[in-house]
Amino acid sequence: MRDRILYPLRPSVGERRLLTAWIGVALLGGFLAHILVSNISYEQSMLRVFTTSDGWFVLCGVFGALAGLYFARRWMGSTGRFGPCRAFCGMIIVTFMAALVGGSLMLPLYGTMFGPMLFVLMLIEKPVLAFTWIAMLLLADKLIRDWRRERESIFALSSFQAQS
Repeated sequence: MRDRILYPLRPSVGERRLLTAWIGVALLGGFLAHILVSNISYEQSMLRVFTTSDGWFVLCGVFGALAGLYFARRWMGSTGRFGPCRAFCGMIIVTFMAALVGGSLMLPLYGTMFGPMLFVLMLIEKPVLAFTWIAMLLLADKLIRDWRRERESIFALSSFQAQS
């Protein structure tokens, strides 16, 4: 409580974990978008000149991943008996919406149609990337769960003090 009064703009531990989850998913989404576009292009090398269109595709991947996590925010971080099931559904929502939004931003018509399909095919073709994506989403679920527990403890503490 003293830290909250002395440093009002410093985020709490749970808020830092929530921010870490969002940043991690966004960065990995941008990286996977760059990998996907590199696989589609004629030059399948990561060691090529990074053009402004590549920068736009990475930015689209970041926005898509953030949008996917935003759409699945009610599913991620749930506790209780159905928490893992909700996390699995949230991971599917994040994956689909990230590919849909990112693909729509990259190429407005074709990206909307083929973005989710190409993203899933890339994850099937490269299991290391699929494992990395799933691990990041599981980590994000755990970090969001910690944030939710912190928020619940704040409300439980305030209701306990109100009863006293």
